Amino acid sequence: ALSGLLIWPRVKVVGVEEEEYPATELLVDPTWLEERLGQVGRLRAVDFREESDYWEGHIEGAVNLWKTDITRETDGI
Repeated sequence: ALSGLLIWPRVKVVGVEEEEYPATELLVDPTWLEERLGQVGRLRAVDFREESDYWEGHIEGAVNLWKTDITRETDGI
């Protein structure tokens, strides 16, 4: 999927094989991603790795979030 993407020289992109991904219709190729990353309001890359890993190198324009930043527990669920 994204294993060949090189936007930032220090970024190691780890992709998944299409047959291992449960929703292949959501996968994009590196060219599609690169074309849209620079378009304001079109796409936001979110990096869910540890903050220290993010600062070691990330896709330009990506934001670093932790899973708990976008989830919340309601009624114990």
